[in-house]
Amino acid sequence: MLDGDLPLGAQDASGRWKLAEVGQMTVWLVQWTPGATTRRASAEAVTVLSGELRVERWTDKSHTQRAVLAGGQASFTQGSKHAITASAPEGSPVFAVHVLPTEVAPVLLLPSELAPRIAEGAKVVDIRSQSERSAQGPLLGAVAVDQELLEHRLDPAGALRLSAAVDTDVEWIIVCGSGDTAPAAVTQLRTRGFRNAKAIAGGFEALRSSGSLDAVLGGVHNHRDAAVMAAH
Repeated sequence: MLDGDLPLGAQDASGRWKLAEVGQMTVWLVQWTPGATTRRASAEAVTVLSGELRVERWTDKSHTQRAVLAGGQASFTQGSKHAITASAPEGSPVFAVHVLPTEVAPVLLLPSELAPRIAEGAKVVDIRSQSERSAQGPLLGAVAVDQELLEHRLDPAGALRLSAAVDTDVEWIIVCGSGDTAPAAVTQLRTRGFRNAKAIAGGFEALRSSGSLDAVLGGVHNHRDAAVMAAH
């Protein structure tokens, strides 16, 4: 499965390559940015190839964490709340193979993947609360939307729709504070037919730490939704 000609040396500091689709599962090779974190509540199996991943799990009664080294594995059932953080001793690369349900695999975008998606016309939506924006800073170029109104604002037939919500095929990229809530919001959007909706892994914190905030501002065009950009 890993014998293909993958141009790893030509990629950015983080990246993702689809290796295979097997039944209803998709296999990804992921190069992690050291310190990056992603949070999910979906079924997943992870095999670390190099470096180290720190795995955390939450239940109603407990919180556990452990380090998974090269050759080690971790797996999670559907609905299992978990977080994965990359750790790279002495700056060594972190590579891992992730197996996810096919419908879940494209939900998360790495910060390094944001600029190309915006260049292709994707729209960024900031669902952080006002207190989070005040504490973390603005996401200039994104449209600020209350999470409770997200579906109404993106619904092309809705009275409250954004001007960019021309149909359900629009690629909406949802950003929350630290990656906790956006994936669930995207999953809900997809059940409503927004098949191209995605979330930024790690949220605003990951965008800021990776220096990707300017990518959002670079995608702003002259339309009336700019009046509600996330600077507000």
